[in-house]
This record gives sequence, C-alpha cells and structure tokens, in this order.
Amino acid sequence: VAHFDVCDQSWATRQYDSTVQGITYQGPLYGRDHNVASSLGVLRPVYGKPHGVTVSVSFSPWQFEVDPVQAAINAMLDVLATQVVAGVSLCDIALADNFYTDGASPESLWYLVKQVEALAHLSVLLGVPFITGKDSSSGRGTFGGTTVKVPASVCITGLGKVPDANKLALHQWACPGNKLVALGPQATRLDGSILASALGITGAKLDEYPYEHAKEFLGGIAALAQSGMFASAVPINRGGIFLRLFEGIEASGLGLETELLHELFMESFGSVLVEVTPEGEKVLHQSFRGLRPMTVGTILPHRELCVSGNKLDLNSLRDAWQITFKEALHVVSK
Repeated sequence: VAHFDVCDQSWATRQYDSTVQGITYQGPLYGRDHNVASSLGVLRPVYGKPHGVTVSVSFSPWQFEVDPVQAAINAMLDVLATQVVAGVSLCDIALADNFYTDGASPESLWYLVKQVEALAHLSVLLGVPFITGKDSSSGRGTFGGTTVKVPASVCITGLGKVPDANKLALHQWACPGNKLVALGPQATRLDGSILASALGITGAKLDEYPYEHAKEFLGGIAALAQSGMFASAVPINRGGIFLRLFEGIEASGLGLETELLHELFMESFGSVLVEVTPEGEKVLHQSFRGLRPMTVGTILPHRELCVSGNKLDLNSLRDAWQITFKEALHVVSK
C-alpha cells in the first residue's frame, strides 16, 4: 500500500478542477473522506437528466517491462471490465490509445507494431472501436550521463454512456454481511505486479488472458450488473485484491474477513470484485460458473481486516499508504 504507484495521492488529485460545474456523480476520489482513487469516473452532463458518461483508464508500467504486448491486452480488458461491471453495455463503449515508445530502439518499434496488431484484433473481436489516439516515440533521455529508455507502453482510456447513472454499481461497499466475490480469470503469477516491484523483482512472464472468451465474460458481468445484483463493484488490477480490500475499508469504514492468502496479491487485469448478498453469492457459484466466481470474504460492520484469523494493523497500513506521496513532495520541494 506504500508503493508510490498506488499510495494515497489525493492531495495531487484535488489540485485539478475535476468536479467543476457539479456534474460529477463519481469523481476521481470516493469514500467517506473522498481520499480513495476511483477506477471509474461518472458524469451527468445534461442538467435535469439521469444520463451518465463513464470514463476509465488503465496503465501499469511494471507490466510493460515484462511483456509489452500482453500488458497492452491487459490494459484494454481492464478498461472494459471496469465499465461493464458498473453496468455499461459493451456496445456503448469507445476507446482511445496513447502509445509511448523509445523511437531509437528497433526492439521497441517492433513491440509497437505487435501491440497495435493485438489491440486491433481484440477491438474487432469485441466490437469496441478505438475512435482516437496518439503515439510518441520520445521515450529516451540522458540525465547526468545516464540514458533512460521507457519500455514500449500504451495507456488505454474508455468512454461509455448509460441511460441512468443512478443504476450504476459504484465502488463503495454497501452493507455488512454482504459477500465480496471475484469474477473472471485469476492470475497465477506475480510478475509485473506492485508487490514484485516493491520487492525489486521485474519478472519474466505475464499470465495470458484467454481473450477469445472475453466477449462472453464481459457480456455476462454487464448483464448481472444491469440486473442490480451488484451492490458495489471494482476492477482487480494494480495491487490485486489486497489493495481493493484496503481501499474498500478506507472508503466505507467497514471491515472484511477473508480466508484467502496468496490470491490476494495477484493482479488479475480484466477481472472484477463485486459485492453481493449471501443469496447472490450462491447464485453466482451455482448458475454462473463460467464467470469463475471465487468468494473473497464477508463484509464486517466495523473497520478491521482479518486474514485467516489474523487481524492486520490497519492504522500502520493507513500511515504507510498516506506518507509515501507526502515524503516525495517534501523531497521535491527541497
């Protein structure tokens, strides 16, 4: 939680006019103290109307250091899963790409071609168009005699629309006693993850998402979201399930009890974490096995995180989460 990529950066977020004109339904920050970063921005741009515009972005630099092509696929699936689990139809989403490469490197340019090929194929397969984009080949610089080269990377942005923003499943946990269930393929490797980065490990291989089944999976969770089954929903991406649990507790003031261990740290891009009633949990396991449901735990009425019978020190975690960005600002200001 103290890693620079996922720590509390709400101070910087508040410097922007992100909620100007009062049309924001879910902004870049959410929770009781509006200090937790949201994965889905929701606007209601037409005064007096419930119509919603949704925005999601995915970019995980550490994955691109491991496998630039699979990381690009993961980013696209992550953006789409973030939208549809909230209740956006796949046919109502458009995409934008932003490529960044070291133009002086033939290897980097080769990866760029392969990234474009993979994303174009997936776009046709899912019926989701890229409507705009850009690329920069300026990913190289020399600083103090050291040449820095970025890995071939791409940031994917999704733009969606819904008839009624009030029916979207947003991030904040709703009710003690409800269950959190992970849906979608679960990663088996830590390569390219925040945990691996914190440990100084790059990794050698990313899990390969079986994207030939992506349309069926995304359509399935979209239908469940639109049925009102999900009380809350977030994507599982950077930081894995563990970070989603920490953020959920920070945002809601509630707690969670789980029996999972290593599964908490896998970063399953394209998969989601949903809140359902105990009855809804049974329905998911009995009738929607194709969505690969995995029960994560039970929401508790008080602020605590209990993992396999052990209560974690949430205050220490919160302090670590909050201090990294502030320390970086202090160093820069000096």
